[in-house]
Amino acid sequence: MSVHVTRGSLALKPIPELRTEARSSGRHLHALPSLKSARDHEPSVSGDIPPPDSRMVQKLAIYGYEALDGSRTIAQLGAWITRGVVEQLTSRRAAWTERRSLYRDDRRLVPIPGKVHLSQLSNRVAEATVVVQTEARSTAVAIRLEFLHQRWRATDLTVL
Repeated sequence: MSVHVTRGSLALKPIPELRTEARSSGRHLHALPSLKSARDHEPSVSGDIPPPDSRMVQKLAIYGYEALDGSRTIAQLGAWITRGVVEQLTSRRAAWTERRSLYRDDRRLVPIPGKVHLSQLSNRVAEATVVVQTEARSTAVAIRLEFLHQRWRATDLTVL
């Protein structure tokens, strides 16, 4: 049944098409048309995938730098990086921590991202470089991005 609104009052009127179908089939449930497969919902290789956003690449470079520096946890990058990048950052962070303890450097460096240089290798693969600047030095960050699970994720992140 559907609700038809008239001026000043509500009136309930049955929809005749549904009632006749229900009576003729003897059931109240109706089959739905088949759903498209999951592959049909993914963007095609023909160009439906937008290139990675430069602001996202800058943030990823900053977060990667901060994760190695020790001011951010690697788990905070979880949505943007793959498992291989987590392992790589974990081992590199240990080396950075050791270097900082040897030099007794406890400064908190605030990184500022530079311009993003993006090179799209294919529709689903891109490489980007960002120069991250602190008060003391400039550091290059190289990122390989792949379009996985409907979003861009870093499959390699190197802070030089």
